[in-house]
Amino acid sequence: MPSGFSASLDDDICPQVAVVYYETGGTQAVLGVSRGGWTFQPSVEYRNVPFDGKRSNIELLDRIVNSDAKMTGTLITLNNTTLSTFIEPGSTLATAGTPATVTITPAAASLFFGTGSYLTNLDMEFDRGDGKTVRIRFPKAFCTEYEISSTDPGEAELRATFEARLANATAVTTTDTRPYVLQVIS
Repeated sequence: MPSGFSASLDDDICPQVAVVYYETGGTQAVLGVSRGGWTFQPSVEYRNVPFDGKRSNIELLDRIVNSDAKMTGTLITLNNTTLSTFIEPGSTLATAGTPATVTITPAAASLFFGTGSYLTNLDMEFDRGDGKTVRIRFPKAFCTEYEISSTDPGEAELRATFEARLANATAVTTTDTRPYVLQVIS
């Protein structure tokens, strides 16, 4: 019976959970400790050109009209950096009182985010059996949705969704570029 088995199967399998990184100061740092793994959704919208009399979709008339790529996962690490940098883009931090209390104030509504509000090179990486790495990279991204929950006797969990954004510098030239890349790194 055919199974899809090949001689390179052990090289092609990604036996470990993905780790998500972001760029800070020119180096990659781990986003946080996750539970339950990470999910990537390219969320591509296709359009097959409609016309009068058409009864079914036709090859060579398909095109991509939108891409809302997302990464979703659950973190079990909550700290100032996670909450201000990743989860509440554009927020501000202030420390006051004894004991010291850090207050994170979310960005005001109706304001455009500044360049610093976006994560740079948000990477979901999988190690393959052959030592290579599979990477899904969002050159620019930010958290569009999150929730913090806890149950007894478990730990608090922060479920977050990050969406890719086309870099402004790229959009000046073309808005047809998709906001993510897939890479296999030797």
